[in-house]
Amino acid sequence: MKTCNTCNETKELTEYHKAKVNKDGHENRCKACKQAWQSDPAQRAARARRSWKYSIKVNYGMTPEDYYKMVEEQGNKCAACDTPWEELVNHVWERWCVDHNHNTGEVRGLLCNGCNAAAGHAQDDPKILRGIANYLEDRGYYG
Repeated sequence: MKTCNTCNETKELTEYHKAKVNKDGHENRCKACKQAWQSDPAQRAARARRSWKYSIKVNYGMTPEDYYKMVEEQGNKCAACDTPWEELVNHVWERWCVDHNHNTGEVRGLLCNGCNAAAGHAQDDPKILRGIANYLEDRGYYG
């Protein structure tokens, strides 16, 4: 038996997830409380913010302030397609992708998800991207 740190109810150990770091081998929060915490929208948003802050610091050496300063320096537009921030950032993509040189790690700018994917699929090779542009102009496109 164990008492949950969140609901203060005493429950069987089967009501707790295993956790080797604790002396009794189980988490301090019961499964029901953990599930409620994980599905709480405010908690999910907070975890996402912490994860993003950690990710840009570790991967690009940037702080959130650096990121938003770069957004302003780009005129609140994607560095590649010039589409305004407001049109690209929505409930699915809350932030733009940090584009960087994969050899040097140097940050080049912020791209919308579509431009970042296109650059990545083209292996960051301008010749490939020019070839795609020429192909579309020769064969027709939706623009």
